[in-house]
Amino acid sequence: NLTSVWFTDLNNGWAVGYGGSILNIDNGGLVSAKGITNPYSLIDIELYPNPFSSVTTIEFELTKPGTAIINIFNQLGQHVEIIDQGNLQTGKQKFVWNASGLPNGIYFVQVRAGQEIATRKVVKMR
Repeated sequence: NLTSVWFTDLNNGWAVGYGGSILNIDNGGLVSAKGITNPYSLIDIELYPNPFSSVTTIEFELTKPGTAIINIFNQLGQHVEIIDQGNLQTGKQKFVWNASGLPNGIYFVQVRAGQEIATRKVVKMR
């Protein structure tokens, strides 16, 4: 199920849905699965505050120790930042993302841990 659709112009658009699904249209109408994530992911990302002005907290829980990587994308799908956290222990993980140098807009926070990938939308406003 899709929850939001955003077009930046006549050819470029994004659709996001439950479970971190992301679809991108960048050719005027053909749908691609670039960046689509597992809709049954076990990772539950919490972002607070959301919307935020300059700093937001990214929180998720790992069911087993392992490597976690947090990627940030803008609404055009451009990679903005990577937060490579390396090896983490089981349990709740909490990271603060400082986006004060970035423009207002919609961003996507993607967490990769082992075989699991989850994506959530966050809005930066002044």
